[in-house]
Amino acid sequence: MRVGIKKTISFLIIVFSPLPSNASLVPVSHCYYQAAKDYGIDADLLIAIGIKESRLNNHAINRNSFDYCQMQVNRTHRTELEKFGINPVELTNKPCACIYTGAWVLAKFFKQYGVSWNTVGMYNAGARNTPRLNKIRQNYSNDVKAIYTVLKQNRNKASNP
Repeated sequence: MRVGIKKTISFLIIVFSPLPSNASLVPVSHCYYQAAKDYGIDADLLIAIGIKESRLNNHAINRNSFDYCQMQVNRTHRTELEKFGINPVELTNKPCACIYTGAWVLAKFFKQYGVSWNTVGMYNAGARNTPRLNKIRQNYSNDVKAIYTVLKQNRNKASNP
C-alpha cells in the first residue's frame, strides 16, 4: 500500500470513527451510512471504495474513462441514471447523490453476481470475463479489501480500548 493511501486511511479513521451519541454526524459520512443501510451494504466497504476511487474527492473526474465524483461512477450508467434525474454535474456537486449512486451500482452487481470480492472488483472493471479485466478486477478488489480491513481494525480498536 502506498504511503499516501496510508495517510488517507489514518485521516478517514478519525473522520469516520463512532461519535458520542450527542454529537452530530459529518454530513458526508452520514450519506455513506444511510446508503449502506438502504442498499444492505457494509458502510465501511462503501467508504473503502470511495477511498480507493478518489480519496473521497467528490470533484474527481477521470476524463479518460469518464468516471465522476468520489465514487467514480462511470458514464456507462448514464442513460439509466438520467431516468432518475442524475447527471455528472449532480454527481460532482452533491456528495450524497454520488455516494448513493455508487451504492446503487455496487448493489446491482451484488444482486446479479453475488456478494464477493470478485464482484467488488466489477465495480471498477465491469463483469466481462477476459484475462486483462480479471487481473484488473483482482488488483482493485485486493486494494479495496486492504483499505476495508484497516477501517475495520481501527473501528474494533476504537470500540475495544
